[in-house]
Amino acid sequence: MIIMWDDSTERKRSDYDLRVSETHYRRLFETAQDGILLLDADSGQITDVNPFLIDLMGFSKGELLNKKLWDIGFFKDDEKSRVLFSKLQNKKYVRYEDLPLETKDGRSIDVEFVSNVYPVDGKNVIQCNVRDISERKRAEEAIRERTAEMERFIYTVSHDLRSPLISISGFMGLIEQDAQAGDLERLKNDLRIINKSISKMDKLLHETLELSRIGRVINPPEDVPFRDIIGDALGQAEETIASRGIKISIYPDMPIIHVDRMKIVEVLVNLIENSVKYMGSQPNPEIEIGQRIDGMDRIFFVRDNGIGIDPSQHDKVFELFYKLDKRSEGSGAGLAIVKRIIEVHGGRIWIESELGKGCTMCFTLPLDNVG
Repeated sequence: MIIMWDDSTERKRSDYDLRVSETHYRRLFETAQDGILLLDADSGQITDVNPFLIDLMGFSKGELLNKKLWDIGFFKDDEKSRVLFSKLQNKKYVRYEDLPLETKDGRSIDVEFVSNVYPVDGKNVIQCNVRDISERKRAEEAIRERTAEMERFIYTVSHDLRSPLISISGFMGLIEQDAQAGDLERLKNDLRIINKSISKMDKLLHETLELSRIGRVINPPEDVPFRDIIGDALGQAEETIASRGIKISIYPDMPIIHVDRMKIVEVLVNLIENSVKYMGSQPNPEIEIGQRIDGMDRIFFVRDNGIGIDPSQHDKVFELFYKLDKRSEGSGAGLAIVKRIIEVHGGRIWIESELGKGCTMCFTLPLDNVG
């Protein structure tokens, strides 16, 4: 018996499987959360593009089809384009982990770019996958900045804590000598200095802990008139202000702000006391508390007519334990704490000052936090 093999069923199954595969690929192509470009491997012209890349670049599909990569924001440099295609032809694969992509409206986006060459119906096709890595890069940069900040923080804390420890260690040795010699006056002096060093260390540790907690522990924000915050701050700083006979001027028409009330009061107390500390021999000391509008920013300020701060020191004063005058009281942590509180509220702080011309400490709160 001779059996005739009819392969039509097999061909139908193959055609069906092919259509299913193509439908599946098309669904992935259209819904992918990465950009996908298909190029003619000979001409380099775009033959297809998925919706994600259209949204990413801001072009319509019609504006992208039949264009080349260097016509639409990729590889503006012709030489780089030739190198790319040479690599693709030789290696069939090219990867750029960090490539600047220019959108239709001129923005630059960092992308990961991967290209593969593969045959389709006897003709080579290039598939380019484009992934937006802008958010990842921002996160990596934030981690680098945070790490650098932590390193500076640890160095500063360890450096400043060593000073009272060295003092305590030195005078412990003197105590033994003075006790053996029966010199009670020197013994009392040794103990006084040791006690002072212990108090200094305790204050440094307390303020270091407070700085580390800001941002992790915060009271619920509330709507509060800025004038009420000023009143709270002046009440806390009343004794310091009165001791120098300082005139306080408050601007009218203060806004309502949405903040952690206690923390912003702490900011103002710190700034007021800092102004008092550096008033110098000013015969008519005065502090102004007010606001001004600069573009989209509402800028709050504490201004004094004291000795001022040299511009070279403007950024340094916000560093932990930094002191303009090493002989002054305090640990030098106040402005570092103030800066952190303002930043946690989404604002920024800076100094406007010159030597001998007073000082203005300015800080902002975003407009969406301002009533």
